[in-house]
Amino acid sequence: MKVEHFRTTREVSEGHTEAYTLTCESATGRVRERRSLVIGRGQTLNLALTCGQ
Repeated sequence: MKVEHFRTTREVSEGHTEAYTLTCESATGRVRERRSLVIGRGQTLNLALTCGQ
């Protein structure tokens, strides 16, 4: 068995907002619904999506 020790540094960013586009497609690839959203780190969001109903 070989054990190695490494020194590391850890940088933690405060985070930032990110933009996403959610797309719901049918089995044939037709887009049924598309939503754009911007969400911050640690934020939660509930969406009322109609696809899948």
